[in-house]
Amino acid sequence: MNIRKRLYSTVTVVFGLAGLFGAMSAQAALFDPKPDCNFGGAFEPIVLPNAVLSTKISGICLLCGIDGAANVIDRNRTSFATLRTTVGVLSAVSLSVTDTSTRYVAGPLSPRRVGFAVRDIDKLLSLDLLRGAKVTTSLNGVDRQEFTVNGLLKLDLFGLLNKMDFFVLGGVATQDFDAVRISFGSVARALTELRVYGACVQSQS
Repeated sequence: MNIRKRLYSTVTVVFGLAGLFGAMSAQAALFDPKPDCNFGGAFEPIVLPNAVLSTKISGICLLCGIDGAANVIDRNRTSFATLRTTVGVLSAVSLSVTDTSTRYVAGPLSPRRVGFAVRDIDKLLSLDLLRGAKVTTSLNGVDRQEFTVNGLLKLDLFGLLNKMDFFVLGGVATQDFDAVRISFGSVARALTELRVYGACVQSQS
């Protein structure tokens, strides 16, 4: 068994336990150290023509914003949006992707991983620095499940620290959804810039 298969198996177990009951404010984590979020891959991207994008900035922050938001739903898998916040400012930016053609079915006995392919350009990534991020699923405009970062987990459990700067941030959905949202708010010691490449949903087995 090669290293990637061992990592994949380990993370699958962690996600299965974290998402068993599908409770709100569940633990978010990183899965698949080299995410295959592409057409026909382990994770399928939500893209045009069926994807609808929305963005929001909450709070007062002159330097907060989202650059290139539309890149998240185009079919070019190398393009990205940049989410920017400011340390110490009570604000957050969020980006939501809705699939107008699909209701993703998930349940306690058939969980489905969902999240966003992201990148930390400074390569200083740790779960502690990601405490300002969360991922939320929704159905017909109603929030279903929320995945937040648990600072007790460390990236080096998955052999990623200082080795990989691409990952998928999300959780295991145990309730149906048709949209997924990433929110990025700056807190002490948090990242202030995150590249988002797309919304990714686990492919049907």
